Amino acid sequence: MIDLTKTPCLGLSCADTEAERTAADVMRAALAEYGIAADGGHDEVSSWLEVHGPDGAYAVIYVDTTEVEDPNLPDTCVDTSIDELGGSEWFVLTVGRDYAQNLLCTAPIETGATDCAEFIANWLTAPAA
Repeated sequence: MIDLTKTPCLGLSCADTEAERTAADVMRAALAEYGIAADGGHDEVSSWLEVHGPDGAYAVIYVDTTEVEDPNLPDTCVDTSIDELGGSEWFVLTVGRDYAQNLLCTAPIETGATDCAEFIANWLTAPAA
């Protein structure tokens, strides 16, 4: 298994120091191991990553911070330093063309990026139903 806290950013725009690496940096590095790219998205308060899938479907990746005792963090984000997100969880939802959402994966922020990336890779390569 790859230690993503020590993995270079593989040409992606990552922070200069390990302490500044965001959740998005870590997830993008994990996805890059499978040749998968993710686009960033955000609104006034939250941020997330999206991976385009088959037939107009896509996966949404975010960190749920509701269990972190920091009132300054949004409920969902990926643009915050990974060090500030301890106790949070990764969530990956797939969204179909009909906008139906399905939970694909949840995993601890500290160790779950590789597991989520593997779930996304399997989802992208699964035979059509």
